[in-house]
Amino acid sequence: MKVGDLVKMKWSTFASLRRAKRQGFPADEVGLVVEEAHGAAKIAFPSQGSKMRTLLKVNLEVVGE
Repeated sequence: MKVGDLVKMKWSTFASLRRAKRQGFPADEVGLVVEEAHGAAKIAFPSQGSKMRTLLKVNLEVVGE
């Protein structure tokens, strides 16, 4: 995973996906890696505007490079 990759979240259970959707998290959306460090990446999601989220790399799946 590197800056510029398109990624989406991996979900371990349906319950965690449902909870994320309820809280307004972009659950099924593709995001762009803006910055990456050791075990985490900063992701920009189009529906979130200028807001970025920092997520663990183990919870992300690369869908496009």
